[in-house]
Amino acid sequence: MGLYHPCKIVEVVKGDKEVAASDESIQLIVEAWDELQWTVSLDPRLSKEKIGSDDIVLVDWSIDEVTKAPKMNAIKVLKRKKGENVWKSYKDYLKKQKVKVNGAQAKQQASASYMG
Repeated sequence: MGLYHPCKIVEVVKGDKEVAASDESIQLIVEAWDELQWTVSLDPRLSKEKIGSDDIVLVDWSIDEVTKAPKMNAIKVLKRKKGENVWKSYKDYLKKQKVKVNGAQAKQQASASYMG
């Protein structure tokens, strides 16, 4: 069973004029839907795919059985409408969660400030 995070690509990092690399692997600097930033690997099978900033990738976050750490490997590239729709769905969910948390905190602060 997999666990996947949709992430927006901020920067593609691979060996070129601006990057000295010891191998041909590609890393992606990404912003996760929950506003965290990560550097993840691009699955080598996608290395020929044209990938740019603002594309959305699904990052495999399931636990590696050997290392017991998240795999953090981008396994799918969602382009155009598909990527926009997935990104919007997750960002809308995050916004709703923030409203709930902020509302609960405001109620808690209001009740805690009363001194009778």
